[in-house]
Amino acid sequence: MREDGDILLSLVAEIDGEVVGQVTLSEASVGGSEGWIGLGPIAVTPARYHQGIGGAMIRASLDWARERGAAGVVLTGADTYYPRFGFESGEVSYLTTPTRFTMRHVLNGPPASGEIVFCWRAAGSGIMSAHGLRL
Repeated sequence: MREDGDILLSLVAEIDGEVVGQVTLSEASVGGSEGWIGLGPIAVTPARYHQGIGGAMIRASLDWARERGAAGVVLTGADTYYPRFGFESGEVSYLTTPTRFTMRHVLNGPPASGEIVFCWRAAGSGIMSAHGLRL
């Protein structure tokens, strides 16, 4: 993804100089509606699970997207985890993934519904990195 210029934002969480988490954001569309952002992949070092690192990265990602006027954020992931951050399933789909695992979080403007298209080859999107996310 990085070599192809597909990344809009990459957040890296560090604690005492150790990288403990990372999340990537890229352009996406929903049902043909542009201006959406795809969240993922997201990862946390297993030894640091249940310490709020993933949640902090998700909240920082949502704030970043909201500040830039994105329509919303979409992802595929655990239906028991992401709703706590405002994600909802049922209105978006992705390939053959069960709809309960495809979610959107509307930020600005009307909600879109339909097929998610992750724009892995987003022309002109530069890489912006933020290191040292403070928890």
